[in-house]
Amino acid sequence: MPVLTEDEAFVRLARMVAMDEEPVLDDTDLLRLLDKHQRGTTWAATTAYVYGDRVLPTVRIGRRYACAIGGTSDTTEPDWPVTDFAQVTDGTVTWEEEGLDWTDGWDLEAAAHEAWLEKAAIAASSTRFSDGGLTIDRQQLIQHCERMAGRYAPVRVV
Repeated sequence: MPVLTEDEAFVRLARMVAMDEEPVLDDTDLLRLLDKHQRGTTWAATTAYVYGDRVLPTVRIGRRYACAIGGTSDTTEPDWPVTDFAQVTDGTVTWEEEGLDWTDGWDLEAAAHEAWLEKAAIAASSTRFSDGGLTIDRQQLIQHCERMAGRYAPVRVV
């Protein structure tokens, strides 16, 4: 299954949050949110990993792995286990099989939720916005941003 590139993830997120519409978010804002909501990385040799880091094998095998014991990865990639919760030692790192891999490397819904909340905060700090000759009331804009954030809010099961 193809994985989104960072550029593709950026374009999708930009559309989800109408980044060029008031209140505006810039490229730096979206890249920061993508970085914050990255699910994992591709495994790399001689790299320091800490507990909780998540990786995918360099050749995808349909599984993802979480760092159970931090350390430095080996110079060669380990033979990844495909059994649920199986562990493998990689240099001084211990990886644990965590389940099926992701269709993409970013949680775009979480990033969009946070972006709309940031847009609401920007609107709250300004008095009025104008978009193409149309003046928009600040409170209306805040409410709109909060409603949009709600569309991407995580589902909580109680």
